[in-house]
Amino acid sequence: PTPEPAIKLLRPNVIISRRYHNIRTGQSFDLLLTQCPDGRDLAGHYPPNCYPGNGWQLMDRVPTHWDAQGMSIDGVEYEFNKHGALQQGHIYAADFLIMPDGAFVRDMAAFQRLAYDYHKHYYGAAQIEVVFDGDTLPADRRAGVEMIVSACKPLLDVIRSGIKS
Repeated sequence: PTPEPAIKLLRPNVIISRRYHNIRTGQSFDLLLTQCPDGRDLAGHYPPNCYPGNGWQLMDRVPTHWDAQGMSIDGVEYEFNKHGALQQGHIYAADFLIMPDGAFVRDMAAFQRLAYDYHKHYYGAAQIEVVFDGDTLPADRRAGVEMIVSACKPLLDVIRSGIKS
């Protein structure tokens, strides 16, 4: 379930939160897809803002590119650690933002240039985040993101069709 504070922050049209588990390998990952009517609401959910606010330390930020189903996607893979008395962890969060004009953007600077455009921000925006356990190999993380993008292609096509420049 999506935490109530996240729903209040995001005010989403759609939020999909799923955990996938490969019974052969034992690996798992989480998918979070959020589409907001006002894309500016996604700023608080951006990994460098959200995770540190929940006790995670940002260890690395790697600009990444994925290709799936004819879509060329620029995003970022973040690495976070958490060391606390009650909880410890190591995760990777692959993240990208989807604009209604069809653009995929990798970070909040590029996102804000588009999302804060008076003529466009009412069309909303979306974010996909795929979170992997820290021991997941880079090739498996890449394959996981590309699999999710392929599976979500019809939904991504609808989100990307909101407005054309």
